[in-house]
Amino acid sequence: MANINFEGRITADAEIKYGNDGKPRASFTVAENFRAQNRQTQEWEDSGVTFHNVTLFGRLAESAPLTKGQVVTVAGTQKSRAYTNQSGEQKQWTETTTNTVGIVPIPARSGPPAPSPQGEQFNPQYAPQQPAQQAAPWGNVAQPGQGQPAGYGLSDAPF
Repeated sequence: MANINFEGRITADAEIKYGNDGKPRASFTVAENFRAQNRQTQEWEDSGVTFHNVTLFGRLAESAPLTKGQVVTVAGTQKSRAYTNQSGEQKQWTETTTNTVGIVPIPARSGPPAPSPQGEQFNPQYAPQQPAQQAAPWGNVAQPGQGQPAGYGLSDAPF
């Protein structure tokens, strides 16, 4: 079995069943979309989708609100098996088994769509408008990409 992590949208409401031991399991499919940059137009385009069959065991199987369109992250083990369908064709079935699923909150959008997190560069035109922030009482704090503030090394940090 292989470990796998992915994020995608649930394609239909989860189906909950109970085993002979009375323990719940939820089965659902997650669509993982991929994007790639078109080298000619420099625009980001959808480049494919992978559908994952997921089975969730345990308490979350019946308590988590797994509904169509919801964005989830899944971490689990993946296994494949071969079978022969009714018309005699060899088919492959892949299933991801997990005990946890993370539900990704999706903020309400207003205005044009924001860039996707799949490799697009930040575009300040789509940045949310926030009021100017006051200076922090502890002085100059390093921002991402600026490194450490001057004067702080490992030996003389204030902690």
